[in-house]
Amino acid sequence: NASNINCTVPDTQCEYGCVNQSGSEIAEMGKYNDSIRLFAVNRGPSKVPVPESPNSGWQLAGENGGKFSAACWFFGRDLYNKVTPSRPFGLIESDVGGTPDQHWSSPDALSKCKNLNKSWEWADNFTDSVLWNNMIVPLTRNTIKGAIWYQGEANAGGDDIRIYNCSFHAMIQDWREKWFEGTGGATISLFPFGWAQLNSNGKPVNLTNNSTAPFRPYRHAKWNHEDDPIGAWYPGFQAIRLAQSSTLDLPNTFQAIILDTPVASGSVHSPYKQPVGSRLARGALNSAYGMTLQSFPSVGRIDKASDGSSLNISIIGTNGSAIQVRSEFGFEILNNDTVVNKNTLPTWHAAPIIQFSSNSVVIGPLPEYPIAVRYIFYNAPCGSNAYMCPIYVPVESLGQESGELDFLPLGPFILPLEI
Repeated sequence: NASNINCTVPDTQCEYGCVNQSGSEIAEMGKYNDSIRLFAVNRGPSKVPVPESPNSGWQLAGENGGKFSAACWFFGRDLYNKVTPSRPFGLIESDVGGTPDQHWSSPDALSKCKNLNKSWEWADNFTDSVLWNNMIVPLTRNTIKGAIWYQGEANAGGDDIRIYNCSFHAMIQDWREKWFEGTGGATISLFPFGWAQLNSNGKPVNLTNNSTAPFRPYRHAKWNHEDDPIGAWYPGFQAIRLAQSSTLDLPNTFQAIILDTPVASGSVHSPYKQPVGSRLARGALNSAYGMTLQSFPSVGRIDKASDGSSLNISIIGTNGSAIQVRSEFGFEILNNDTVVNKNTLPTWHAAPIIQFSSNSVVIGPLPEYPIAVRYIFYNAPCGSNAYMCPIYVPVESLGQESGELDFLPLGPFILPLEI
């Protein structure tokens, strides 16, 4: 992610690239001159792989002036402060804002999403790899501990998102293979790979008791609902988040859920990069450094009430703590309207939280023919203010640095109902 720290505008709700309290954050970077070094690859494409690319060289943290990825910096800072025994860290930034993942994928990775006999696959003659060639290939001879990723916006609008579900999986697996080969095995073949799930973007959706939403907002030429019966992969940020969560099926991966850090303007460039770094660091500490820190909660068992009026949804990963409910709205139920009229599509109906316990919520009322449930499944589902998604679990914070919070949100999901 290319949003830098060095915004000096005092408005924390600015449009592009600003970081909350940037002035004090930059001043604090000098404390890490003896422990953290920064390296940035110059931005630019290439049609062919190159052995070297222009770069900043290694810099002292305090001499950088905030001209560095904010998410990467806060991630590295929080890792350094938590890992024992203490050791030096090197952070490498290679990023270009507003780019799709196919720019960063090798031809080998791209080939994994062709000739699959799927409606959403890439054509056999599709090529790209322009940033892989110039900004990743030169790095693959460097031994690394792991990688973090903050991207997806540029893949959200055009295609059926199942192509991103394929390509993101393929890119991670290919990066691991290429780094293992490029370093003669010095970089482990399953090095830890984490990412920030896409943030909130645009005007927030505010559900009410009587809210309904169409199965599809509008017809989309590159999405076919016939083989996506609950609309999970309809283009948008919500489906990119689903693809990112689905990629957790790869070993030694982790994800930071951050859609509860919106900016009031609706811009995709939230100033709250500190919790992004902290939540990524939490995953890396577990996967790369053998710690057992509490991670994000997830949905567990779903049971329908005997009278059919509500659903009981269990929340797993609470570590014995009681969930926090900050809003009753966030869940929706898909009603199969085609049972009554075969010429209509299903409709989503809001299903507020009507009661909750320490590790479950009850939502309802249910429509007559419920076939799926989803939670905060919109581009901007959690309002305009930070940390106001419906469900959180309390956790022990990593420390006292900015963004090291003592709660984690339940992330979005969509599931068919088989009850």
